[in-house]
Amino acid sequence: MLFFDKGENMQLSIPNNLNNELNELSKIYNLDTSKMVIEAITKYIQEQKSKMIYNNFEQSAKELKKVLENKTKLQTLDEFLDEL
Repeated sequence: MLFFDKGENMQLSIPNNLNNELNELSKIYNLDTSKMVIEAITKYIQEQKSKMIYNNFEQSAKELKKVLENKTKLQTLDEFLDEL
């Protein structure tokens, strides 16, 4: 369970069916709906950051593979900066 400090208020519109399900779960598990939404958003953000890291790593690995296969000419930093 995540613990949160006092934050800012935010107004959020969600579909009625989702709101009903959220309220049902909050009653069943005796949880605060705001904390449930905060935890869901926090997990979503963490997943997106993980995907970005993975995608950046994958791109770097592809670039490294090209360099190692001699498909890309290695440059010095000065040569690279001159191109820019």
